[in-house]
Parts: sequence; C-alpha cells; structure tokens
Amino acid sequence: MKAIISKDLIIGITEGDIFAPEIPIKLQNLPINRLRFNGKEVVDATTYTTFYIDKNGIKHIIQFDSTFQELKCNFDNELINDNDSWRVKTPKDYLQNYKQQKKAEIKQAFLKASVEPVTINNILWNGGFDSAIKINGAIQLAQTTNASDVTIYDYNNQSNQLTIDDAQNLAIEIGKKYQSDLAKKQTLYAQIENATTKDDIDKIVWWKT
Repeated sequence: MKAIISKDLIIGITEGDIFAPEIPIKLQNLPINRLRFNGKEVVDATTYTTFYIDKNGIKHIIQFDSTFQELKCNFDNELINDNDSWRVKTPKDYLQNYKQQKKAEIKQAFLKASVEPVTINNILWNGGFDSAIKINGAIQLAQTTNASDVTIYDYNNQSNQLTIDDAQNLAIEIGKKYQSDLAKKQTLYAQIENATTKDDIDKIVWWKT
C-alpha cells in the first residue's frame, strides 16, 4: 500500500509498481488524515507535538512555506484563528461556540413565533412586523381618499371592513405582539451571554415544556 502525497499530506492510497512512499503496515488501518510524509517515510502525525499551520488551519509536520505558523499542540487539538494567529481552542472558545449555536436556535424560534397568527376581537389575523406594516399601508391609502373605513384581510383571507381607528388599533396590537417577541429574544440573548456553563445555556429555551 502506497501513499499519494501533496507536500507532507497523504491525499490518497494506491497500489502497484509506482514511485510512491510505502505506508508501514502498522499505519495502514489509520485514517489517512492522520498520516504525514516526513520526507523519508509515512508517519503517524499524532506522535508529533509541533506543527506548522497553513492558512486553512491544516497541521503540517514540515514548514513548506514561511507563512506556515509554528504551533506546539497535539494533532487532535482543535484550532481557532484569533486575529490572524492560530491557537488551540480553549474551554472558553467551546462555550462561546455553544452560545452562538443557542442564539441561532433562539433566533429560529423567534422568527417562527413572531409571525404566528394572533386573535384580536375574535378574529384570527396574520401576525408579525410585516403584517402590521401592510395594515398601516392600507390605512394610509384609505386616508388619501378620505375614506372612513378600510378593507383588511384576515388570516383566513376573509375581507373585513374596519374603521380607520379600528384598523389602527389592529396594527398596534399586532405590532405589540411582535415587539413582545423581539424583547423576549433579546432577553434570552442576554441570558445566553451571561451563562457560564453549558448546562446553564441548555436551560435557556423559547418554549417552556
């Protein structure tokens, strides 16, 4: 079994009578991403503690380019680029990543909740910021013709004749629901930022069960 190499990386395996370094038998069952070519033989990169990191964060055992950053670490250490300098991820970095994942989860919950239909005066209406804007737009158009009422379509696409005042109140109530959801999102974001452990973050949810 022979290694197809690119610099010191093993990018494939081949057989046959070709000029390529042999992979030692003891390494043949390892994932090829763990293997490196040191210029003489194929080796297990996990035995190294000094690497040269390229711009993509790949660990090399030979500094092929002056831009490769020397870094003392283990092969299995995850790296992070911090101000154009690679370093090993710390528990704080992992916690910050988890916070970002939780924020993304909360954001999706907010986007869903903020457009849910709302019941006002026993009628189901489209919810969300855009709904309030559209109602206000319809009110403004009606006012340009001095109309005393306006047609607003509800969640079931049924037309409703409302006075200008009632339509304005409808837009306000829908807007209040959106603002309430937005405030909830921001509050949960703040709780996530203030959390100090993964368990604390896990307790932060949009919908209580």
